Amino acid sequence: MIFISSRRNKRNGVNLFVLSLLAYLTTINALSEYQALEVVKGFADSYLAPKNIEVARSINSTLFAEDVTGTADLSTNFDGRELSTEYLFGLFVNTAEDQNDPSPFGSPISYNVTALLVQHNFISTSIKFQFHYPILNETFPIQIDAFMQVNENSEIQQYDVSFRRWAWATDNIIPKLIPFMQKGLNLTNITDTSVILRTYLSEKICQMAMDHCTGPYEQYKDTEECMTFLNGKEIGEWYRMGEDNLVCRHLHVPMLPLRPSVHCPHIGPSGGDMCIARDYKQVVMDSHFPQGWLAPKYVTPENQDEIGGIYAVSGEDLDPLLEIALSPGDSHSWDPTLYATALLGYFLIFYVVSNILWFIYFRRSSVFPTLGLEHQKNVVMYTMNIIFTTIALALELVAAPAFAQRYALWEVQCLRTAGVLVSALYIFELIYKLKMRIPMIAHHFLSIIAISFTVTVFEYTQSMSYLISAVIWLFQATTEQPTFFGLLGYRLDWDRRTVSRILKIAAVQTFIFKSASAIGLVVYWEVHQNYSYRPMDKAWNSMVFILAIGLMLTQIWGSWVTYQIAIRIIKQPILLGNPKFKGSNLAIYQTIRLKSEDDGQNHKRSDSSGSGTALDDDIDRYEIMTTDESTPLPSGGSLNRLPSLSSLDGTGRNRLMSNADYIRVRDKVNNEQYPHSGGGGGLMVGLDPANIPLPRSPSLLSPASCSARSHDQYLSTTPNPTDRARDEGGKSGIRNSASFGRAL
Repeated sequence: MIFISSRRNKRNGVNLFVLSLLAYLTTINALSEYQALEVVKGFADSYLAPKNIEVARSINSTLFAEDVTGTADLSTNFDGRELSTEYLFGLFVNTAEDQNDPSPFGSPISYNVTALLVQHNFISTSIKFQFHYPILNETFPIQIDAFMQVNENSEIQQYDVSFRRWAWATDNIIPKLIPFMQKGLNLTNITDTSVILRTYLSEKICQMAMDHCTGPYEQYKDTEECMTFLNGKEIGEWYRMGEDNLVCRHLHVPMLPLRPSVHCPHIGPSGGDMCIARDYKQVVMDSHFPQGWLAPKYVTPENQDEIGGIYAVSGEDLDPLLEIALSPGDSHSWDPTLYATALLGYFLIFYVVSNILWFIYFRRSSVFPTLGLEHQKNVVMYTMNIIFTTIALALELVAAPAFAQRYALWEVQCLRTAGVLVSALYIFELIYKLKMRIPMIAHHFLSIIAISFTVTVFEYTQSMSYLISAVIWLFQATTEQPTFFGLLGYRLDWDRRTVSRILKIAAVQTFIFKSASAIGLVVYWEVHQNYSYRPMDKAWNSMVFILAIGLMLTQIWGSWVTYQIAIRIIKQPILLGNPKFKGSNLAIYQTIRLKSEDDGQNHKRSDSSGSGTALDDDIDRYEIMTTDESTPLPSGGSLNRLPSLSSLDGTGRNRLMSNADYIRVRDKVNNEQYPHSGGGGGLMVGLDPANIPLPRSPSLLSPASCSARSHDQYLSTTPNPTDRARDEGGKSGIRNSASFGRAL
C-alpha cells in the first residue's frame, strides 16, 4: 500500500505539473494581427490635431518602443523614442497652434487607411491624410506609406515612412503660400518667389535660434550673423530635408522649444547630425534596421542568430527557414500536421476531472462503490456530460447575437471553444467507456464530423452564415443535461418515480430541441446557403443533409428508448430484498458472479437513451432455483452459481482473498440465510467455495444495487441447459434465469 500510495502521489504530481504548465502557457500570448492593426490606428489617431500637440509635448510617446529605429524618406533616421515622437508629431504642431503661419506643413485632420498588410508582427500600410492649411482655408491629401514592426508590447519597434508624391504636393502648396509669406514679411515690392521663400525660412530659423538657443546651446551671436550664414546656404528641395540646406534647418524649428539641447545644433552652422551632406548611394544601401523588413524571417531574440542574416537576393535560392517561418500562416484546422495543443489540454483536463469525480463518488456515495467498473465509469461520464455540455451551452449562447448580424471576435472564439469542448468530450467518452452501443458511437462520430466540417467551411469561406449554422447545429449536443441527470439518478438508485419522471421529460425535451435544430439548420441552408460557387459549397450542401438526417435518426431512436426506460422503471416489480451488507460479507459479494461463463444463455436488459450519448451494455445476471415455473419460490431457495476458487493455486487464491476470508466465505455460503422481500424465507447457498466459478471481473452487490435493478427481474427466462441435463439424469428442478440491470 505504501508503494501504491507513493506511485499515485507521483502521478498526481505529474498531473499537477502539466496543468500548471498549461496554465502558464495560456498567459503567453503573441500579438495578434488584429492587435497590430490597432497599433496602426492608434498611430494614425495620435497624428491628428489637436492630439498631435499633446503627443509631441510628451516627447516620450508610448506608441514607440524605447529603442525604436525609424526613418522618414524626406529627412533622415530618427532613432529612439524621443526623436521619433518629436519629429513625427512635432513637425505639424506650429500650424495647429498658429493658424496664421504660412508653414509648408499643414495640420492633419482626418485619415483613411487605404491599404494594409499584416504578417507576423510586420505591417505594411498606406494612409491618406487630409492636411488642412488654415491660412489657405484649403485641405490637401497627403499619402503616407509605412512599414512598421510591432513588438509584443504593442509598441512600434521599427518604422520606415515615405511621403508619397510629396514633391508634387509641395509644387502645388508652396506657390499658394508665397503671397502670405510675402505679406507677412512686408516684401510686397519683391516678386522673386525664391527670395521670398529664402527670407521666410531664414527669418523663421533665426528668430527661433535667438529665442531658444542661448547660453551653452548658442549657435549664432545675433540675428545678423544667423541671416548672413543662412543666406549662403541653398534653399534645398522639399523632398531632401535631411541635407545641409535651409529646408532641413526649418524642419527642426518646431522641435527647438521641446529640447533645445538636442535640436539647436540642427539649425546651427554645423547642422548637427541631421542637416549634413549625404551621399545618395550610401543612403540607399544603408542597412539601418536591425531586423530588416523581410517579414517571413520573423526575427525574435531567440532565433536572430539563425535567421538574422537571411535575405532574398539574386543568384541564391530561398532559404528553407523562410518556408518554415511562413508555414503557420498556411496551417488550418484541417491540416493533419497541425499540433492541436489546446485539444490535448482538454483531454488532460477531462482525465483529471474524471479522477476527481471518481474519488468524490467513492467517498460520498454509498451506491457508487458497489457498482461494477463499467457502471462507475458511466456515472462519471454522466456527470462530466452535465458539467461540460452546460459550459458549452453557455459559450454557444454568447454567440447568439450573430442571428441579429452583430458580430464580435470574442463571441466567435466562445462558439469555437464550445465546439472544441464538445468534440473533445465525445472523443474522451469513446475512449473512457468500456462499452458503447452502435447508435451512440454513430452519434458521436457524426457530431464530431459535423462540428469539424462546419469549422473548416467557415475558415475556408469566411462567411458568417456558417457561424450561424454552427450555433444552430451545436444545440443538438448542448441540450442533453436532463437525460444525463435522469440516467445518473437511475444508476445511483434515486427514487424510481422521480427518475422515471425526469427521463420522460428528457425524452420529450431532447426530441423537440433536436428536431427543431435539424429543421432549423435545413431551413437556414435553403434561405442563405443554397449556392454552388466552388467545390466547397457543393460539399457543404451534401454534408448538411447527410449529417442532419444521420443525427436526427440517432436522436429519434434515443428519445424513444429513454421514454421506454422511464416506463419500465415504474412497471417492473421488486422481487429481491436488500440484505444487510456486513463487513464479513464483503468477500462473498466481491467474488460473486451469478452468471457463469459456461452458461449459454444471454439475457439482456436493453436500456438505451435518446441522447445518443447515453446507454451501454453492462449485464448483471442472477439465477434463482425454483421447483417449477408455477410453484412459488420456497423459503429456502438457493443461488446456483458462485465464483470458483478451485482453479487457483494457493498463491492465486491468496491474491483474491485471504485464508480467513476464504473460511468466512465457506461459513457464510453454507450456514447463513438472507431475508427475501417476497416472503419470510431466505436465500440459502449450499456449496463448497472451492467449486465456485471464477468471476469475469470483480463486482460488488449491495442493497442499493439490488433494488435499483430488481425491476428487471424476469424480463426473460429460459431453461438452463445444465439444469436440463440434470433433469434428464433424474434430478428435478428447473432453473429460471433472470437478467438484472444493465449499467448505463
